[in-house]
Amino acid sequence: MRARAKVKGFCELDRKLARIGRSLPARVKQRILVEAAAPLLAEMQFLAPVLTGGLRGSLGIFEEDERVLVGPSRGAGSIAHFHEFGTVAMPAHPFLVPAYDNARGAVVAGVAIGIRAAIDRAKG
Repeated sequence: MRARAKVKGFCELDRKLARIGRSLPARVKQRILVEAAAPLLAEMQFLAPVLTGGLRGSLGIFEEDERVLVGPSRGAGSIAHFHEFGTVAMPAHPFLVPAYDNARGAVVAGVAIGIRAAIDRAKG
């Protein structure tokens, strides 16, 4: 089961990217998003609780169709929500939401830099 979280601010970014994105090839948009997601992944890995290292090792940047997902993979990552929200027997050790909160500005800046670079390359 994949954990889901609601993130504010990305809908507006998505709308703005959609306007710009019509002129950018899909592979360029994908590359921009993957590169911009790196600070978020680094923050998740830094904050992830480590017992065996399996959870931290499961964190990655994944491309699905035209989406870029950052977080735990299936397998070892399937326990991430237990750590994030806790259980009856285990207190919460949040790391996904705090990582997003810490890295949000860097991700948005990375997208902006990537778009600017793509537009500059297109201008020649």
